[in-house]
Amino acid sequence: MKLIDEWRDAWRFASVWASGAGIAVLTAWNMMPLAVRDAVPDWLEIIVGGALWGLVFLTRVTAQPKVQEKINAKAR
Repeated sequence: MKLIDEWRDAWRFASVWASGAGIAVLTAWNMMPLAVRDAVPDWLEIIVGGALWGLVFLTRVTAQPKVQEKINAKAR
């Protein structure tokens, strides 16, 4: 396995933030009492999960020039 050159600055990428949000939502969901989780329709769980996955994918493939500028400035 080889890390990307900017691995120390990975926290700046929107995809990392989106993944973190997904982990936070999943953690909060798993900490809810079963009575609350049972009250949420299954289709809503699928929509939220799909939306989070889509957000991570979209942010990963989208250029983030401001972040790249900061990384390039740091490398000089």
